[in-house]
Amino acid sequence: MAQLQIVSGMNAGHTYQLNEREVLLGRDVTCGIVLPHRTVSRHHARIMKMPDGYYVEDLQSVNGTAVNGKRIDRRTQLMHQDRIRIHDIVLCFADESQAHDSTVALRIAPATSAVGVAKTSPAATAATVQMPVAPHRQDDMPLARDRDRIVTSIDARSGAELRWELNAQTKLKAMLEISHNLGSSLDTDAVLPRILDSLFRIFPQTDRGYILQSDAPNTDLVPKAIKHKSGEADTISPISGTVAARVMAERAAFLSGDAPNDDRLEEMNHSIFEQQVRSIMCAPLMGPTHNPLGVIHVETSDGRHVFTQADLDVLVSVAILAGQAVEYARMHHSLLQHDRQKRDLAMAKEVQMHFLPDGRPDIAGYSFYDYYRPAEEVAGDYYDYIELPDGRLAMIVADVAGKGVTAALLMARLGSDVRYTLTTSPSPAEALRRLNEQMCGHRGDNAFVTMVLCVLDPATHKVTIVNAGHAPPLLRQPDLQVMPLGSDCAGLPLGVHRAAQYDQCEYTLAVGDMVLCFTDGVNEAMNPADQIYGLEAVREFIASAPADVTHVGQALVADVRAFSQGRLQSDDICLLGFGRNA
Repeated sequence: MAQLQIVSGMNAGHTYQLNEREVLLGRDVTCGIVLPHRTVSRHHARIMKMPDGYYVEDLQSVNGTAVNGKRIDRRTQLMHQDRIRIHDIVLCFADESQAHDSTVALRIAPATSAVGVAKTSPAATAATVQMPVAPHRQDDMPLARDRDRIVTSIDARSGAELRWELNAQTKLKAMLEISHNLGSSLDTDAVLPRILDSLFRIFPQTDRGYILQSDAPNTDLVPKAIKHKSGEADTISPISGTVAARVMAERAAFLSGDAPNDDRLEEMNHSIFEQQVRSIMCAPLMGPTHNPLGVIHVETSDGRHVFTQADLDVLVSVAILAGQAVEYARMHHSLLQHDRQKRDLAMAKEVQMHFLPDGRPDIAGYSFYDYYRPAEEVAGDYYDYIELPDGRLAMIVADVAGKGVTAALLMARLGSDVRYTLTTSPSPAEALRRLNEQMCGHRGDNAFVTMVLCVLDPATHKVTIVNAGHAPPLLRQPDLQVMPLGSDCAGLPLGVHRAAQYDQCEYTLAVGDMVLCFTDGVNEAMNPADQIYGLEAVREFIASAPADVTHVGQALVADVRAFSQGRLQSDDICLLGFGRNA
């Protein structure tokens, strides 16, 4: 039974049995052996079982297939322990029938020197193949010691002023063509491939080109445009990934006029040899913020027309324009997204307002007041009037932990749950116990609600109070004394502990009594000096405010606003009051 095992690269250690007469290797999910990497073609190679053994064949892949270090261009028979390399992925072929045949020798290619002379060493027969440096013909080889052609870089951060001093005619042509492409659309996914087409016309020696871009800060680069002179392709070479990482890190353009002899690319010798790369240019996409957004990378195998410093100047200029286009397109997308969010939040605010009462109760002998102002478009504060079947009136003021959309959604659910539990529970305390149990079963992390519930019986003038971790209601009596109600029977906020129990206390309202309930947006309001309004200030103001509950509420809201001195509201404000008329 024959098999393939990945010995290095992606999914190292995986073993595949060759049970079929033909097994495809490639990036496509339909392949028998899937190698999901951009350097691998969709249908890269195939293994075939023939009467005389197994064969491997490259399927005209972009990056090629090698057996024991030698790139194959025709169907090649596999022997036991042969190594198949698909760029950075090495697979070992094993055939048990050959393993017992002592006449079969390992076919590992010996390493060669730069001038093609075979070396004899233990490494020559090792399982891991050492790739030779490609020999060069004299007529197409640049001077190996010409370091200006080998090591060149340009700091792209200083490229805000495009470099025009060299090759002005070529640069003008490039800028006009690129500018036309960039001005035609804000869709960079459509524009970037056209820029790559233009670069192939500006640099006709280019064999492969890529535009790689990160979709968000600190994320991997992904291909946005790929072009090969040899035809359609959707793969990138590992060389481009290595050079791109360097360019992104250094924020500097990169030029190698003699890639096989460039010490900076030594670790990529194998890929450079396979691709027959002679010269490389890579420049970062730099926008107005001077943060690299991606790279433009081009390669050529033409030793007679390697890329020069003037070519790099052109590429840096193009990359700056493209980077500006990408950054402006992102800003445009962000603005559109922001506008959509504003519209959505405005609609959410309108919907949320429908969960709140659209009027105040009309009960003979009583007056009511309420005020509601969210800190953002939507809020987590909540108040309501609920008429109970026996003629009583339930009044609720609640504050959901947090602000914004999350708090608003919890507030919307709270409104319906409160109505149900109040109308189906024998007492206000039992209603809050059940409500707490429901919240503990469905709440998210750190989600809790403080609430005060006041149930008024107009027939007896009794008010029943249940407090779940909220600031106690304040009672103002006709003699202007102010006292908290229900402090001694306060329980835990809703959603903190499933087994929490709640007590209730009663108070009989005298003529002229009024009760005010509020959220912490009132007492924790701040002025520009970071001073807090405070509970004591609330009590003192209520004691000195006008007589009826409406004027007390209005005056308290105005005093808090005056104290804040124009500072932006940091929390939702909710105020509800009721009083027995004189």
